[in-house]
This record gives sequence, C-alpha cells and structure tokens, in this order.
Amino acid sequence: MYESSFINPYYGETFAFADPFSDMSARHMPRNRIDALKWSERIALGDGVYRSAIERIAAYFTTDIEILGSSREQRIKYKEYLHDHIGLLPLLRAIAADFLVYGNSFTSVVDPFRRYLICGNKDCLAEAPLEYAYDNDKYNITWEDSTFKGICPKCGRGVTFTTRDRRSYVQDDITVKRWSPHEIEILWDAFSDTTAYIWRIPNYYSRHIKAGSRYQLLKAPKEIIEAVQDNKWFQFDKNVLFHAKELTLAGVVSMGFGISRVLSNFRQAWHLQVLRRYNEAIGLDYIMPLRLITPAPRQSASGELGDPILMSDLSTFSSRMEGIIREHRVDPASYHVFPYPIQYQMLGASSKDMTPTELIGFATDDLLNAIGAPVEFYKGTLTLQSTQPALRLMESQFSQLYYIMNRFSQWLVSRLVALMGWDDIKVELKRPSHADDISRQMARVQLMMSGAVSKSTGLASIGLNYEDEQKKLFDEEKFQAEEAQQTQEELELMGLGPQMVSMGAGAGLVGMPGGATPGGMPAGGMPAGGNAAGTDGAAGIPAGPPDPVQAILAQLETMDLRNTSLPNLDTAADTIAQQIFSLPPPERIRALRELKNKNEVVHAMVKSKLSAIETKAKQQGVQMARQSAQQGSTI
Repeated sequence: MYESSFINPYYGETFAFADPFSDMSARHMPRNRIDALKWSERIALGDGVYRSAIERIAAYFTTDIEILGSSREQRIKYKEYLHDHIGLLPLLRAIAADFLVYGNSFTSVVDPFRRYLICGNKDCLAEAPLEYAYDNDKYNITWEDSTFKGICPKCGRGVTFTTRDRRSYVQDDITVKRWSPHEIEILWDAFSDTTAYIWRIPNYYSRHIKAGSRYQLLKAPKEIIEAVQDNKWFQFDKNVLFHAKELTLAGVVSMGFGISRVLSNFRQAWHLQVLRRYNEAIGLDYIMPLRLITPAPRQSASGELGDPILMSDLSTFSSRMEGIIREHRVDPASYHVFPYPIQYQMLGASSKDMTPTELIGFATDDLLNAIGAPVEFYKGTLTLQSTQPALRLMESQFSQLYYIMNRFSQWLVSRLVALMGWDDIKVELKRPSHADDISRQMARVQLMMSGAVSKSTGLASIGLNYEDEQKKLFDEEKFQAEEAQQTQEELELMGLGPQMVSMGAGAGLVGMPGGATPGGMPAGGMPAGGNAAGTDGAAGIPAGPPDPVQAILAQLETMDLRNTSLPNLDTAADTIAQQIFSLPPPERIRALRELKNKNEVVHAMVKSKLSAIETKAKQQGVQMARQSAQQGSTI
C-alpha cells in the first residue's frame, strides 16, 4: 500500500513510499470500545511482565488511610471495620489495576436487605422472611410467572405472595462490588459532560432469576427482578456508582468512558509478542537436535570407496539399529555387534545462537517505559542515586491514580456513613513514603522537637502514630510506677532501703564515683533560684527546703534542645535519670510527668535510662540479700 508520497521540489517528480503507520499491528488494532476492552484485558492477562508491572504500580500507591474527625475510639473502630471487613487495601489495589488495564473502574456499595413474603389474602396479610419460608415445607414455595406462590400457614389458603424488602442494619452484610466494564453502558451528554450508568444484565444472571434460582431470588433487588421480567436493562441512581476513568485528549470523543493506556502501548505489546512467538518456534524446533544413524562409507580392497547401501539390505539395517537402541535403554552397559561401521550425526540444536534474547529484553523494557513503570523499579535494582528521582517521577506521572484512590476512599466512607449512621468523618491516603530518605526523616524529627511541626507529623515520618505512642507511654509510666513501688516495698521489707539509696548515690548506680554527675553537679542537683549555702541570694535569708523536682527540671531550661547533638542529649538524659532515681516513688512519678510536659523526647530517653538503673538495682539488691544471708549463717 502506497498512501504517502514525496514531491521533489526541483523536478516536480513524485516518489511514492509505503505508509510507515500501516504496519501489521495497526491492521489489528481494535476499532471500537468493546474490542478495546477485550484487547486490554487479553494483553494484561496474557503478558505476565505487563500484569506484574501494573500490580506493582498499584501496590506502590496503596498506602494506609488516615481517618480525621470523631473521637479516637470511633476512629479506631472505623479503621478496623474498613480493614478487616471491607478489605480496603486489597480493594484499592484491585480498583487501581482495573483503572490501569481497562481505563475504567466501576464500583458500588451493595445495600443489604432482607426479603419478606406477604400473604395475598387481604384478610390475612401474614408476613414471613423468604429464607424461612423456603426452608419450611408448610409454605410449599414455588416460582411461577415471576411471582412467589404457595400456602399461607396462617390462613391455610393457596395464595400468590407479594414481597417487601427491608434494609438490614447488620454491618457484616455490607459488600462492595466491582462491576465488569463489559456490562456497563453510559448515557453521556456532550454539552454538560454529565453521565448516567446502565447495567446490561448478562444472560447468565437473568437465566437464574427466570428459572427461580433460590440464591439469586434471595439476593437480587426487586428492581433487578423487574428488569429481568421485562427484558430490560437496569439504570443506577445518581451517586450510587463510583466511576474512575482514564482521562484522554479533549479531541477524542470517548462518550463518557475512559480510554485505556493499553491502546497507546498496543504497538509495543504487539512487537514483544511477535518476538516471543518466534522464540517459542525456535524453542520447539531447535533446542533438541535431530539424531541420525547411518552406514559409514568404506573403501574396498582396491582402494575404491564402497557404499554400504549397495552392499546390504537397509531395511535390515534400520530394524537392527532400532533393536540396539532398545537394548541400550534397557541395559546401558550391554555390548552390541554390527557387521560394518556406522556414523552418528546431530542436526539442529542451534537455538542458543538463534534466540533473540537481546531483542526481547529491549522490547520488554520499551513496554515497561511506555506504561510509566521504571525498569529499575520493576526489576528491584534501584540504586540510592536513582531511587528518589525515578520514584518521584513515577508519582508525578500517576498522580491521577493517587487522586482517584483518595476520592474513592472518601466516597466509600460517605456511603457507609449514610448506611450505618456513623459520625461524619473524612479519610485520606497517606502519601507514598518509600522514597523518603533518612535525612528527611531526621529533619522532621528535629522540626517536631523545636515545635515547628506537630508531633503527629514528626512521628509519622518514622512510621509511628502519635496517639498510639501516647497510650503506650501512659501504660509504660503506670507499669514503671507499679514496679518501682513494688521494688521499694521489697527493699524495705528486707531492711535494705536506706542502704540501697545511699549506694545508688555513692557507689555504682549513678555511673560516677562519689555520686557526682558528668557535669560535676551533685547527685541531688542544685536548687533552683538559690545558692550552695541554701540561703536566699538577695537577702541572705535562709530559704525553705528546695523542691527536688523543680531543681531537676531547671536543668532543661539551660539547654538549647534545638541545637543539642544526640551525644550531649544522651548525657543530659543520663544525668536527669540518676537524679530522679534518688527521689521517693511519689516524687519520681511527679518528676516524670512534669518532664513529659516539658519535652517528650527527653522524657522517653530518661525513662529508658531509669529502666536500666532499676534493673541493675534489683540485681544488686538480690546479691546483697544473698551476702547478708551467707554472713548470718556463718555467725
């Protein structure tokens, strides 16, 4: 076919060239929406590399959800329901895969209901659940002429039952359905770009309803049954169906449907499949060689070449060689005798030289690049230098996918709020954080410590939840107070309480000889606002007993926590932990509580230090008790 031409500007001659776009792939490209959907589905299901790349992209953007609004207990309840019953994360991955393959995704929430039968006798009007009536032989339920007929046990008459559907408020009955794009028709207005959606009820489903299949009659809504009876399609109400579609160029009239990106990659997929097809033919024909056994040429006594074909019966040769092969397979160590030489030849087995491995690899990489999946991302070979640019570029390219998944999550929750009477809440997906580096995470933590960002944001950067961590801290503080009280009671019971406190201040528990702290400060700390003599610095009037808790907390005011390095912060936490340990249990609890109000990071580090000190104290207390027992026994 010569449809294009080139005109020489000097001589006016026309040289015809073949149209480069009229190749074999263009001739097989789908021409309508139905064929496009089938081709997209066939390529995604038949090409494992393509399907795997799509699933990895969908998995990358499927992150956990954040629920905003309502109380903490309600948020936990809603999140557990979305994860455990609805299966939100697998559902989001499936919707993303539909979107990437078909260019469309149709989803709805199926409202649960329970169907009741009502006696057709106006003087009776008895009701019973359809499921109960099916299992009760007294009703003798049959499906005739698209109606339920049977016997009413209350009035004892044979009647035609009417039906009434009542909504079920059982949360476990709610399901989320993904509709097949092959069965959806769209009513589209070109001016307003508004749409309405119709379900073309498939024959396999309508046959079950017409035949009176029990399960379908229990589950199918009344509107669906009526549509099947009238041989019509079913139109969804407004906002019942969530439609995610792949946007395309404005000049393409898509009639309200999305255009799958698989069509843009049709040529690459065709090229790759051609290479795979011929590679399969090479594998079938050239991997195993063709083995031949023939009589070897030999020379006569006069020096002339003697051909065994002229000297023997070849049918006898063939049967004899087949017998030798059979005997050799039975007994590989057997000996065989033949009257003249034979030769063995191998034909083929050159697939290694013929297989287009480089072309297949190039075509595969070209296809992956065409769908926007970095080859390194698919192969798992991203390096530290290329990780962030490649993933950020992919996030930008698939920003529409992330936006659609966010919209669907909020739409789903809005439907559940209306059905189940929940509090009005808002949900959103967390941003993909796989590309966040350590420096960025540490920067967020530093901003949190300085108060520039919230604690929720700072802890979320390192994979922690602020509310959960707060609850854990309260539980740990309660546990630590109980353990400290129990330890104190055990030491007092053994008569070692004062001795342990003095040892903790002067021996091996504070970590410095003589009870000194790393900064040279006494273990008890300097009283805030006073001097070493314990008098008022202004008037020389003796001051009251200093508050030990305030004396400890006063040390934080002299520290620049924003610019303090981690080693210095660790040293300060060690000093404060040693001072708090020497306090009585009530003062110790109060000190930890006020320390937490001032700085949670230092509070967490001090708690860790205190736990280590208490463990060491318990070990030394047990050791001293044993030594005292041994001394008493010797006396």
